[in-house]
Amino acid sequence: MPSGAEWIFHAPYLTDPSLISDPLASAMSHAAGRYAPRYRFAELYLNERRSGPSDATLALINYFGIYNILGRIASILIG
Repeated sequence: MPSGAEWIFHAPYLTDPSLISDPLASAMSHAAGRYAPRYRFAELYLNERRSGPSDATLALINYFGIYNILGRIASILIG
């Protein structure tokens, strides 16, 4: 995934609880020679402390779920 591009953190929990339908559709579209945005799965942890050591350990409370990181369509098609 190229650096400097615009990305979307997409959380498809309501429309795709299995987390596979959207990436599967993108892969099938790409395999058929059609446009499909790039995507990657990512687990999101946030350290919400305002100050303190940067090597703080993360706990379950810091876990915000699995997201699909997608390339923005406008930036891919125009750029």
